[in-house]
Amino acid sequence: MSGRDEKERTFAALPPARGRGFALTWWGRAWLKALEDTALDGEQLKKGRRQAREGAVGAVSVRPGRITAVVRDRDGTAQRSDVLLQELSEEEWDRFLDMAVDRAGHIAALLDREMPPHLVE
Repeated sequence: MSGRDEKERTFAALPPARGRGFALTWWGRAWLKALEDTALDGEQLKKGRRQAREGAVGAVSVRPGRITAVVRDRDGTAQRSDVLLQELSEEEWDRFLDMAVDRAGHIAALLDREMPPHLVE
């Protein structure tokens, strides 16, 4: 297995999101807000929300710098959708880890899969 394969994780498709929000945690809502605030095409964003609510988004693959999913239109046409992200440099990771160990509660929160707001900043 190559190093690239080891860094990729795939998550099963979610069921339709009718009647509920997409994010349940504060950091999930913050992620969505950041994505919406930086979207270049508001109509495309609305279409993506509709497709997600209808359960048209397939499995999601996450790897450094990229999130990918196959999305099906109402007519059954499949398209690949990618979200590109800037990767943290070694120095940025070191800064993040230094901040995390400064407060004991941060490590406990990270182990519980929570992201303390201080570390997000």
